[in-house]
Amino acid sequence: MTIKTMGFSEFIRAAHVKRWHVVNTTREQNLAEHQYMVTLIALELRQLLELDHELGDCSPFILAALFHDAAEIRYGDVPTPGKRFIEQWKPDLFDAIDAAVVPEIPYTADSNSTRHFDQRFVDIIQLADRIEAAWWITENGAGRHAAAVANNARHRVREFLAEQPEEWLPAANAVLSALSMPTIEDVPLL
Repeated sequence: MTIKTMGFSEFIRAAHVKRWHVVNTTREQNLAEHQYMVTLIALELRQLLELDHELGDCSPFILAALFHDAAEIRYGDVPTPGKRFIEQWKPDLFDAIDAAVVPEIPYTADSNSTRHFDQRFVDIIQLADRIEAAWWITENGAGRHAAAVANNARHRVREFLAEQPEEWLPAANAVLSALSMPTIEDVPLL
């Protein structure tokens, strides 16, 4: 079976992919909005961590953040409980699909660009992804289930930061504070 890689005609449909469809929210979020917000948060983290010189040209970083969930345009935003269930059955399934349909960062000048970067590059985008999810569902969730999901999302930010160098905590707290969110030390866990 040959899998066609994604291109412009699919990327342009990111706004058609709905997120949070198993959580009651006050408004819908789409994949395009999510990817844009993750990109902004990742850029802010990169600047706060003063990694511009070490990580080099910002363009591949921006594009990696902007397209970090692009494969979901093809298969949808699978809710976390469903994704966890599927990953128990086939642990690397989503990574394999993502690599097959978006094998390199779109629109990079280097046609040999792949998903292999300095781990900090990847980790900043993953932290930004977690912060964006915690922020968005805290802002837009409705009801007890959404509050529990928001609490879990904040907990995922805390867990991720526990595995990072200690200088990442002040940077993450600065971003959380700018988003009017409690800092990591102040996050109450239910």
